[in-house]
Amino acid sequence: MSAHCFLQKRIQGIQHARNVILLLQEKPPLRPQLRNHIGVIATNTTVNSNAYARAIHAHNPDTRILSQAAPLLVPLVEEGWLDHEVTRLTVREYLKPLLVDDIDTLVLGCTHFPLLKPLIGKE
Repeated sequence: MSAHCFLQKRIQGIQHARNVILLLQEKPPLRPQLRNHIGVIATNTTVNSNAYARAIHAHNPDTRILSQAAPLLVPLVEEGWLDHEVTRLTVREYLKPLLVDDIDTLVLGCTHFPLLKPLIGKE
């Protein structure tokens, strides 16, 4: 199932697609004030397809979306480097523009990326 089809079926308010998003928050027990400012990390092809942005905007056109290609994360996951310093530095570099832009939600737009959720949560 394509990312676009998945999101079309699952998002009825972006918070409901919990298996593909990571809510960025300072303290786990506290739910952040969602401002509909979403970051997307995905492969080059997925980012260039604009599938996530189209699907999200179909449900909420006022959502602000910033997409970031993160192609180096796929081979790092496939290598099993889920908590390796190289992966940590690569994640940090890819997330930098999204965090500077103060996103409140991060879409993990590749099947490999949920494996990095613990590491991403630390950044």
